[in-house]
Amino acid sequence: MGKILEVTKKAIAERDALRASRASKAKKHSKTATTATTATSATSSTKYNTIQYNNNATKHERLRASGDIINGVVIEPLGFGQYVFNANGKRGNAEVMFENEEGQQGVLSENPKAAKKAVSFFLDIAGQQYKFIGYPLMTKLPFILPSVQSVNAYIARRMQFKPFKDIFESLINISRVCFDLEKEEYHAINALGIMQSWLMPCLSSIFLLSRDGTKGSAKTSYAELTAGLCRHGITLGNTSSAVIGRIVENYQGSLHIDELDNLKPEVKEEVEGILRKSQRRNNPYSRCNKNTGAIEFFEVFGYHSISYRGDSEDALKSRSFPIRTKPTTDYRLSIINLSKDTLLQPVFEDVFFWYMENIATIKKKSEGAAQ
Repeated sequence: MGKILEVTKKAIAERDALRASRASKAKKHSKTATTATTATSATSSTKYNTIQYNNNATKHERLRASGDIINGVVIEPLGFGQYVFNANGKRGNAEVMFENEEGQQGVLSENPKAAKKAVSFFLDIAGQQYKFIGYPLMTKLPFILPSVQSVNAYIARRMQFKPFKDIFESLINISRVCFDLEKEEYHAINALGIMQSWLMPCLSSIFLLSRDGTKGSAKTSYAELTAGLCRHGITLGNTSSAVIGRIVENYQGSLHIDELDNLKPEVKEEVEGILRKSQRRNNPYSRCNKNTGAIEFFEVFGYHSISYRGDSEDALKSRSFPIRTKPTTDYRLSIINLSKDTLLQPVFEDVFFWYMENIATIKKKSEGAAQ
């Protein structure tokens, strides 16, 4: 027993000595790096637009570039590196910043080549630094966005917000105005699905939506209407499992897939597999990359809808609310649908800014209820 204790004490002493040595080397390296950075800043003229920010800012979880909610801070992308935020009641817009190996910072859109040497990308929000997971969204986005005028009005507090009840009624009414559906309750079901897309950060499971009908029954137009009102709604036609996985993961896209039964059989089977997985959070879809042989995992949780003429598999049916469209005899609807984008925009913006104002509180309450 005594020999065991002696060996244990010796091992502990060696471990402590090794830790002390490592700590000393790290401290020396940090001091050297700080001196070198100071010297570089003093003697060289940087080609970047140096931005001063709070180096002692609170360290936060990393943001998803497609939008996120962290500690009461809500961000949504506007495209080309622009974001609108609500930081616990403080509203504003922010541009993507970068930091390179030399510790220089700048606005990424003004220095696009800097991305190659950047070690991190972040937003400066109300004096706090929020770094991104991976690369930020620097291009035009594939979904509907609020207008510049509306974003500015929101930031300047010149906007009045509609209550949830009124927004829900607007979603039902725009469906009624634009489409004939076989049953009146279908309009409300579609509105519920749209609101699911906005409440996704607070949900652990959702229902899907399926649209079936004959040729000429406005399935495609109805998919476009639904996508235009969802958070990050995107309509897809001829697609693949790889495209769907990347869109959902990179954009948090709410996908509305048209003519599912027209896809090639092997593609249709894969897409149906993704949709089955998408109903629950933390249920990633996995596939083997045929070019590299690597196993790829995609987080596909989200509110999605499909349309088809024939039939869908039973497992997908059990996860979906069905809506049946029909050819209309009201000639006015085809004319109204030509202007549906104009009709959609104000309703979309009502939901968008309701989300910006309320989603952080709703998420906090939902997390508290789950504990």
